[in-house]
Amino acid sequence: MHRVDRSSGGAFGHRRVHDQLVPIATLLSGLLGFAAIASGLTSLTLHADGGDAAGPAGWVMLASGAVLLAAGVTLNVVTRPYVVGRRKANDLTTMLRITTDHAGIGVGDRERRTGSRDWDAAMHRIYGTNPDDLAPSSSLWASMVHPQDIEKTSELFEKAINGEADFDTDFRIVRPDGTTRSVRTTATVIHDRRGVPIRVMGANWDITELAETERRLHSTATRLSLAMSAARIGLWDIRIDPEQVPLDPEEAWCDDTLHEMLGYEPGELESADLPWRSICHPADLGMMRVKLGAFLNGDSRVYSWDYRVRAKSGEWIWVHDAGEIIERDHWNRATRMVGVRLLIDEQKRTENALRAVMTMTGGEGELGVLNGMARSLAEAFEVMCVGVAVFTGEGDRGDREAEMVGGWFRGEPIAPLTYPLRGTPCAEVSADQFCAYFRGVAEQFPDDLMLTEIEAESYVGVQIISSSGEPIGVLSMVHDAPLRREFDYESVLKLFATRAALEIERSGLERNLRKAKDDAERASEFKSTLVANVSHEIRTPISAMIGYAEFLADGTANTEQVIDYSSTIARNGNHLLGLVNDLLDSSKIGAGLMRVERIAASPAEICRDVIGVLMQKATEKGIALEIRCETPVPSEVMIDPVRTRQILMNLVGNAVKFTEAGRVTIGVAYEPEHGNGQLRFSVDDTGIGIATGSPEKLFEAFQQAESSTSRRF
Repeated sequence: MHRVDRSSGGAFGHRRVHDQLVPIATLLSGLLGFAAIASGLTSLTLHADGGDAAGPAGWVMLASGAVLLAAGVTLNVVTRPYVVGRRKANDLTTMLRITTDHAGIGVGDRERRTGSRDWDAAMHRIYGTNPDDLAPSSSLWASMVHPQDIEKTSELFEKAINGEADFDTDFRIVRPDGTTRSVRTTATVIHDRRGVPIRVMGANWDITELAETERRLHSTATRLSLAMSAARIGLWDIRIDPEQVPLDPEEAWCDDTLHEMLGYEPGELESADLPWRSICHPADLGMMRVKLGAFLNGDSRVYSWDYRVRAKSGEWIWVHDAGEIIERDHWNRATRMVGVRLLIDEQKRTENALRAVMTMTGGEGELGVLNGMARSLAEAFEVMCVGVAVFTGEGDRGDREAEMVGGWFRGEPIAPLTYPLRGTPCAEVSADQFCAYFRGVAEQFPDDLMLTEIEAESYVGVQIISSSGEPIGVLSMVHDAPLRREFDYESVLKLFATRAALEIERSGLERNLRKAKDDAERASEFKSTLVANVSHEIRTPISAMIGYAEFLADGTANTEQVIDYSSTIARNGNHLLGLVNDLLDSSKIGAGLMRVERIAASPAEICRDVIGVLMQKATEKGIALEIRCETPVPSEVMIDPVRTRQILMNLVGNAVKFTEAGRVTIGVAYEPEHGNGQLRFSVDDTGIGIATGSPEKLFEAFQQAESSTSRRF
């Protein structure tokens, strides 16, 4: 080992070598190590040797680029295999200067005691200064630091110069030409033998382009993170041990969005359980393993799967996983997989409910489909009750009412019921197209006793609109817990309301068709009954007319008989004409063609016409037929004389027919009423009367109170 005598050049030479070598070696250890290796230096030691203590000294151990600085008193340079002297140190310094200059690294040096600064050429280029015009100083440096960064940077620098910490930070500077640059500085504090900081040396880089790139990347990453969070999309990354079956991730990562989607705090779920097996729905866990295993084995090209997981609230939430393999081992086995997880709870529930409704074929009763639709909605969205109601008009108290025609309540269909709309959330829906109360609905509508009884907490409802655009009812969803605000219930319920409207209209059309069919059957029965009941009445007068006409035709009848026979034929003809008129009127009523007139007519004359027609029959039976005016009667009233005469003819004719002895009286009375008045006719007789319980048959077509009377009369 060779020794370099420090007497060469004296104390000044010793201090100069120290000043050149120690700070540079301390600051740029990596570069110095590289330079040392490049120059053939394998070990350089500056160590204490006793003797003169003319100035601060230290020792540096370099071994494959490592540098260690400690306090010392003398400088000895020991080389292996030769001694590095001042020339070697100068060469090394030159190599370091060239290296840093080409790397764009500026080196600065500040004495703590004097405050003087020394910058190399690269440092001046970074700060945009001319070394011939501006000498580096603390005030110059402070004036060039950006105003928004000066406080923080000065505080860190003071801590460094006081020996509290190294100076390692990024800050902005404003050059003399006004441009702003970003600078990264790494500085080291150098201490004397007593550990007192005496100077600071630092390396500076212009990182403007790097800072701008980082800013853009951060901005892009922030926007991407916000967009993914808003879209409820989470990222996951797992490393897979291909030797383990079943899949057991070695290492897993997921962003906070995955936890927030389910209400968990970041880190609350174990990362190693990234496939979320511990919270996966038992009915979905087996298929999830099958899907993932098939993908890892190469049986499927993509990994895509919908399944349910348990949220922190206890609810089951639908999520969608999609991923791909990005790393494989030498045997082409998957070792790393990345993917996304989406919250699809609303879409999945809506899809399931729509699928159930579209495949629905009906149920018990004419509106069974509505019960099935309500059940699908209730089960898909896991709510307590879904109801379908139609508006029915006004009730006894004048309030608008609705009738529940379909629904599902806690696993059972809802029986039809009618309820007033006033004071209910359905009333708001009837006035507007949508109404939503996500919590506290029973408190909002205290008059709705039904909501209180079922302990309702939330409500959403939409109008049911007919094909003609008219509101015809309400589709509502009620739950005993708060509904989730993030769901678009309005759009979903409107889809189902459209389906409900079609079903309600279809059911109404079916009812109308059934009514038309029933009316047609009743009309056919009416005609059959008409023919059966009047055929004998038609046959009797025709037979009489034919018989008496034959008597007249044989020429044997005398004059009195001719008159009698002719009268009989005429009477039976008039009777037959009356039967035909009755049939025609009945046909008109059935076809809706009957018209009622309002013309001036005499009530007394109408009564006399009836008496005149039926008097002969009454005389033959020995009964009296009379008219009785119970009040003063106007000479003329506005009336339909033909229909009035027809009604009286039927009533009086029946009275004469069913009376064996006594009398039949037509009563007439006029009751003034606000200038219009009412004309009242009554028919009294002393005939057989009507048994108790039979009066309702009077207004049925071709009916008699007693069937036995048909044979007698």
